Amino acid sequence: MISNELEAKIRRWVDIEEIKEVQSKYQHFVHMYDWVAIVELFAKKAPDISAEIGQSGLFVGAKGVERFFTQRMPSPRRGRKGTLLFHIAINPIIEVSKDGKTAKGVWHGPGIYVGTDSGTPEADITLGKYAIDYIKEDGKWKIWHLKWYDFIRLTTFWKQKPGDEGVGRSLREAYEAYQPDRPGTIPEGYDPNKEENIPQPPLPEPMP
Repeated sequence: MISNELEAKIRRWVDIEEIKEVQSKYQHFVHMYDWVAIVELFAKKAPDISAEIGQSGLFVGAKGVERFFTQRMPSPRRGRKGTLLFHIAINPIIEVSKDGKTAKGVWHGPGIYVGTDSGTPEADITLGKYAIDYIKEDGKWKIWHLKWYDFIRLTTFWKQKPGDEGVGRSLREAYEAYQPDRPGTIPEGYDPNKEENIPQPPLPEPMP
């Protein structure tokens, strides 16, 4: 018989691998523009599920999350040719609670969005972090709270995106039509006037 300690370690390893699979599905569905499938990755029984991407504001509850992913996120891409969205999540640090019911994860997330609003393809390169809470529902891990900390966006390497033209402008204008349920909680990202720029959030603390 295996010891209780070894059994707990195995369960934790299995939980982390299952959480990684959930996050991998999320990233895959983003690439496929399958926003309905993304909504299905969220918990159904937790009333306080939420989603917040950069300075989008906070979208709360089942209706808020659905509105965010099926209306706001696709809005700048509908009817626009030549678009490409590719966003990955790497370097995960995942802390699972001792009772195995909840977990916290931080992922680095480089990505790129290409649009043709200006008449030619223009790349919007993004660097940031995901901070995601997960909850186990009916034996399966689900997304509970999702936050994307948008640290810096670039049109080309080392040229900061001004945010008032091209891809940045089309995203902002499209998003303004969909107001959040609550004010945002994510701080602004890179500031060239700061002596130190530290991408947030920090690593998740070990859970009780």
